[in-house]
Amino acid sequence: MVTKIQMLLSMLAGGDAFDFVGGIAQGADVRHILSLHGRGEGLLEGSGNRRFEAALARYHQAQAVTFGAGRMALYAILKAMDFPAGGEVILPGYTCVVAPAAILRAGLRPVYVDVRIEDFNIDPELAEKAITARTVAILAQHTFGIPCRMDELTDIGRRHGVAVIEDGAHAIGARLDGQVLGRWTEAAFFSTQATKMFSTERGGYVTTPDAALAKRLREIQQQSADETPRIAGLSLLRWLYRAGLVCRPGANRKTKLAELVIRRFRLPLLKAVLDYEAEEYAQSLQGRCSEAFPTKLPNLMAHAGRLQLARLEENLAHRRRLAAFLEESLPSLGARLGQYDHARAQPSWVRFPFLVEDRSAWIRNMSRHGLGPGYWLEDPVHPRGSNRQAVGYATGSCPNAEWLCQHILNLPLHPELRVSRINLWLSSCRKEIGRQKPINS
Repeated sequence: MVTKIQMLLSMLAGGDAFDFVGGIAQGADVRHILSLHGRGEGLLEGSGNRRFEAALARYHQAQAVTFGAGRMALYAILKAMDFPAGGEVILPGYTCVVAPAAILRAGLRPVYVDVRIEDFNIDPELAEKAITARTVAILAQHTFGIPCRMDELTDIGRRHGVAVIEDGAHAIGARLDGQVLGRWTEAAFFSTQATKMFSTERGGYVTTPDAALAKRLREIQQQSADETPRIAGLSLLRWLYRAGLVCRPGANRKTKLAELVIRRFRLPLLKAVLDYEAEEYAQSLQGRCSEAFPTKLPNLMAHAGRLQLARLEENLAHRRRLAAFLEESLPSLGARLGQYDHARAQPSWVRFPFLVEDRSAWIRNMSRHGLGPGYWLEDPVHPRGSNRQAVGYATGSCPNAEWLCQHILNLPLHPELRVSRINLWLSSCRKEIGRQKPINS
């Protein structure tokens, strides 16, 4: 792993740096949000959610309802579908801890099944074998934005009378057969958290073609609490900071250095902006949801989401160009890539994942070239350190997922990242790593 000293020296050396946060936001968004606030749009209440939901509905060609987080959107679907208490929800044993926590919060039980190493997604055959008389739903998680095997999963759902819910947290804009994901099933949820396809700092939404379900979801939304002014304010400040600075590669190293100084000297307000979620994050690791759950998406953050949604297709096209180049280049170094039907599927590539035998040299080279190495998903209930027992995951139950956790790396596909920069990194890898032995599961 890269040490803090190496990281500091890299930052002092200057140059562009690319990370997974805030990439699609622009400085103009910051000015627009500040202008809206100056003209009377409130932090919590205003026209933001109505306008954002209308834009999302046009994009997805379905009704859309916003919430304070993707996990809250999942919870709202489970409550709106009125499943009996104790019902079982089948999900991949290669997910984020907040998904099973939301299932438990809804009074249901998560049941994990293994994933296919080929595409990192739930194995439909294993999902069907896991169905019991208590099963109420299957969660179809489109990992890294690579579409699940939806034909098989929806067929399984129909035959067994089980709902299939799309987990599109990684997959805003991903397509299957030309159709944006989220329209294959009765309901889907998406995340607009800071590291996803675009950022409202925290946030998420549900899409559904079912008017009756949409009505129930909106009732849950209206009954939900507003975020506290303190958390909403700190969230907005962090979004403004990230949108204005962190998403600019030339400023990224300097901002990271500033963050080290802020944390080292404990500058109160600035540290609060950077770390306001620390307590909630600690609860998430234990499989617990925050006390206010679900919450509404704050008004100004909904406006921020709408601004970025307008640029999503441009960003997706850029990500896919970079992904195509990586798919062509990485196998020559022994890396293993996700497999999918190129004729049918267009992933969103929230991150570009690849598998290697030994990650250490790759991580050093990525950091040296300003390409922040990512480790999603580094635990069957990501992140590492999550309380598996609290969310009902039995170690050893999903061997493919646990193997993936040891070999996965992700590359950020930032709007400012160019093929020429990737080529420099790959040239360095060829010199220092050479061709690793092809990885086998």
